[in-house]
Amino acid sequence: MSTQTPIPFEMVEDLARDFYATYCASSGGLNYQRLPCPTWPELPEATRRHWRTVARRAITLRVSRESNAETRRMPPDETVLCEHGDIDAAGQVWLRYRFDLDPPVAA
Repeated sequence: MSTQTPIPFEMVEDLARDFYATYCASSGGLNYQRLPCPTWPELPEATRRHWRTVARRAITLRVSRESNAETRRMPPDETVLCEHGDIDAAGQVWLRYRFDLDPPVAA
């Protein structure tokens, strides 16, 4: 369990919007389907939630970098994934994509 203080929503939202705008700028304003990127308010709430999660991760990595470089190799905690239900499952997905691991085999 994290002992970190929750990150103010306004800070997270502002950084998430900046990250999304940077993505749009780097892609020429087109999404992965080569369609125009919607504006931030036009994005579905679930998509904005994902961008906020990225922003929280960036904030926590910035703070942790000052104290412990190994934190970047650890899955995001509930401070980052607070808008998502199953934090443990999300952490497993993070590990798979962060380290290019094979997906789990269905039982």
